[in-house]
Amino acid sequence: MGMLSTRELYETWSRKRGLAICVEEIEGVGARVVWLDGKKTNHVIYYMHGGGYALPLQDFQLAFWRHVQLELKKKHGIDVGVAILHYSLTPNAPFPTILRQAVGGLRLLFDQGIQSKDIYLAGDSAGGNLILQLFSHILHPLPTVPTISCNTFRGAYLMSPWVSLSNEEGDQAAHDDTDILCSRSLAEFAAFVLCDVPASQRPYVEVLKASESWFDGLNEVVNGIMISIGDKECFREEDVKLYERLHAKHSDVQMVLQEFGVHIDPMIDAFIGEKLEGAITPRVVEWLAKGFRG
Repeated sequence: MGMLSTRELYETWSRKRGLAICVEEIEGVGARVVWLDGKKTNHVIYYMHGGGYALPLQDFQLAFWRHVQLELKKKHGIDVGVAILHYSLTPNAPFPTILRQAVGGLRLLFDQGIQSKDIYLAGDSAGGNLILQLFSHILHPLPTVPTISCNTFRGAYLMSPWVSLSNEEGDQAAHDDTDILCSRSLAEFAAFVLCDVPASQRPYVEVLKASESWFDGLNEVVNGIMISIGDKECFREEDVKLYERLHAKHSDVQMVLQEFGVHIDPMIDAFIGEKLEGAITPRVVEWLAKGFRG
């Protein structure tokens, strides 16, 4: 039996837990948005999942965001909708297909009256890379992708973002013995993405290859950014460089470096079936709550 698609996993996981199912097609781009426990539009987390752009949504990713959703309600009285982008996967989604789908998902939210000030962008691994693609497209519109006309987003949370697909700005192999990922697998995933990216557009998928001025104006795109990194993960070096690059251009960028942490460490507890009480998850919940209240 093969791996479930994002939609199949979402529907199966939700039914087992008695959660509402809501699937919305994004017109014209072959993608959809699925809502965790039904649609809520006052405050929204627009989530782009990781998986090297080659793997669909996983149950531990849903479990993490369900936990965050419940904690925001229980501890802060904030009802949050979690809108999950169901995007196409490589090798059948050449660049900039997935970026186009991410833009389409945002436009779907905007068309329903949801304002950017009420939206947090969130992504782990490749999903974090996709957020950086969105920022890049807003600041430097690609002619083959519809433009995004919006005000400033409430915030963006990047968990272990995949920044250096070529591994030229990091040292992924240095952590092969301590991480849940390995540099060889990352190179295989990256090859499917990079083969379709023209040299002139490489900064969209590898922002550390961009000029120093690439993120000029980022303050107007998003209010605040949080990046969480595992101290023992393959992306450690490149993610620290990303933080330094963003911090130089934005007044509110936080980096949380988890001691002994691995790739997407906040989600690992959900993966192994433990309670989500790690070092980072409560900080993420508090950070989101502060922004939504602000």
